[in-house]
Amino acid sequence: MRKTGIRLAALLAGILAAPLPALAADAGRCGLAKVMELPVRLEGGRVVAEGTINGKPIRIILDTGSYKTLIPLAAARRLELDPQLLASLGHGKGIGGTAAMGSVPVRSLTIGDWRADAMNMQILDKDLGPNTDLLLGQDFFSQADLELDVAHGMVRMLRPENCEDVPLAYWSDHYAEVPMRLPQGRRTGNELRVALNGYEFWAKLDTGAPSSSVQACVAHLAGVHETDPGVVAGADSHGIGKKAVPTWIGTFDRFTVGDEVLRPVRLRVGDFGGCEDVQRAEFHGMLLGLDFIRAHHIYLANSRGRAYLTLLDEPGAANRGPIFTPFAKQAPGGPPPEPERDPAAGD
Repeated sequence: MRKTGIRLAALLAGILAAPLPALAADAGRCGLAKVMELPVRLEGGRVVAEGTINGKPIRIILDTGSYKTLIPLAAARRLELDPQLLASLGHGKGIGGTAAMGSVPVRSLTIGDWRADAMNMQILDKDLGPNTDLLLGQDFFSQADLELDVAHGMVRMLRPENCEDVPLAYWSDHYAEVPMRLPQGRRTGNELRVALNGYEFWAKLDTGAPSSSVQACVAHLAGVHETDPGVVAGADSHGIGKKAVPTWIGTFDRFTVGDEVLRPVRLRVGDFGGCEDVQRAEFHGMLLGLDFIRAHHIYLANSRGRAYLTLLDEPGAANRGPIFTPFAKQAPGGPPPEPERDPAAGD
């Protein structure tokens, strides 16, 4: 992991005030102004938070892989809103197909300590998981830098002030710094530069995916195939559409993100679409799901196109279980695998 001698000199409580303490004498008055602080918890492979719509409590799912913030149609009706499906809004698109979208007026929305009033929000004619009232996506998160400390139950949106090139991993001297592509156009999430077996590509960081997965074409370019010894059937992937995508689980010698190297790793692989042109601008070859995210403290610097990651419990790495937890296909009569969802961007 990369190490730097420049770090924030204050504890977290001090960091989230504005103005903020200087990082160091030669770094000027660098600080992080809080936009939002949101307590979260893990439930069934999802990052869950609480909020309100029109004063009524709602259950929020955080999904950095979704470009839009969405209310499921059933939830809109449950909240006694007035939803309308509109052909002009197009369709939400994701793994397995599409779903109709619409619009609904909302008097007020609160998410953590953030509030907005008098807005139209988009709805999706799709079940997004048990008791899901709101899917919080990149149209919200991309407005500031995003800190993901899911293992410790906290997500923050921050704005750096006077930080220039100062590293923003304030919690540790040890971190990996990674190039990041921002959500833009048909890129629906933050994408980090990673490598499998030395083959480099972009991977989307997706809190909406319970486990990480790799495009089959990328696995092949990295030298891993479904006919290799030790390959087993993976759980099917289910997304916004009705079609299930079959997967298989293969072993890669190493996974690299910045200065962090994990070896060996087992990952779920499938043909999720888009492999016809791996060089196109919006192509991403992997989803870095919640298994990867919960094992790291992550700062996504949307303000500068960089990400900072610290692998948690690094001193005890020899005793740590695998970071990636691919779901195997259900055995006959066994318990069902955890569902995989990729509620998508929408056109």
